[in-house]
Amino acid sequence: MHNLKDIEYKIFSSNRFSLSSKENNEIKQDLKKSKILIVGAAGSIGSEFTKRILEYKFNKLTLIDKDENSLVDLNRDINLFFPDIKKKVNYNILDITSSDIDLIIQNKKITHYFNFAALKHVRSEENFESINYMLKTNSFNFLPSKKFQLKKIFSISTDKSCYPESILGISKKIMEENLTLFKLNNPDVHVSSTRFANVAFSKGSILEFAFKRINEKLPFGIPKNIKRYFINHREACNLCFKSILSQSNGAITIPSDNLIVKEEYIYKVIEKLLKFKKANYKFKKKVKLFKKGNLQIELKIQKNQGQKISEIFKENNEKFFTIKNDKEILILPFLSDKFKIEKKILSIKKKINNFKSLDKLNNLLKKNYKNYRPKNKVSKVSYKL
Repeated sequence: MHNLKDIEYKIFSSNRFSLSSKENNEIKQDLKKSKILIVGAAGSIGSEFTKRILEYKFNKLTLIDKDENSLVDLNRDINLFFPDIKKKVNYNILDITSSDIDLIIQNKKITHYFNFAALKHVRSEENFESINYMLKTNSFNFLPSKKFQLKKIFSISTDKSCYPESILGISKKIMEENLTLFKLNNPDVHVSSTRFANVAFSKGSILEFAFKRINEKLPFGIPKNIKRYFINHREACNLCFKSILSQSNGAITIPSDNLIVKEEYIYKVIEKLLKFKKANYKFKKKVKLFKKGNLQIELKIQKNQGQKISEIFKENNEKFFTIKNDKEILILPFLSDKFKIEKKILSIKKKINNFKSLDKLNNLLKKNYKNYRPKNKVSKVSYKL
């Protein structure tokens, strides 16, 4: 039986955004004697990035994740495949929303801080408590109050931060704005981000869900009209490493326009997966849970419930520049209007803490992010997707 990684690299076999030898040497020199903190270290991208960074020399590595089982799995992999450096790595089961990031960075003398912690589903927007948690995780609680001994901060964003239509997108937009403020206040610290595409077969993704259901021969539903730009885990890590190069300081790294056009319908990707698995299947308008025979897959037109029909990685007013000899990425410099950003973020943070209703929060977000359209109260996203 093929495992998930085998299938991922069969269907998405490219190796875009790969590092040149010069870029690899830059990272190698940068990480020498470093004390690294990785938050969200056991997630899909965090764990891949962690394993890649183990190939470099460093002083100490601190890994944080709230998922105990996944962090233990990562620990086992490191002990098995990297036995020579396991004493340099320590593991912490923590949630950054209830932890003091200042204390961690200060006590462990962290020089390089990489943040992969995030809530990434629009289903997390259905009640005020979940939204509050999303904003803490994605937007506010990940940043230290000052630089301490930090040399580098990197935090992942998303394509959904462009003209954000959902609170998820807004939460990452605020994250980008917070990074901007930190950079403006601490110009000697390298601060960067990357807007992520959909990482194929990542934890919690629709492709991983489809893979599990196909293996279990259980019915599932997928949208017919949604397109996505997919990258594999290796490419996702490449983008992260591109973002910690000196060329990306004070900026967001994104895929080039030349690559963005290669979107695929989700159901077409799942068709490839079905054929690869040699599954007998039928697309249906409605499935019956216990019907025997071919695997049933519900295929429907999905209404926009905070999910974008197609993907973009930059807004029209965002300036960008290209890197010589690198046609695969664009660099978007952070905004520079400190007063405007600071005023907006402080206003939102203060009011969020005081709000007790979703209506008031929606009004605040609509005022500050013009593309945001709150979902219909009667039609929750979890009923639609």
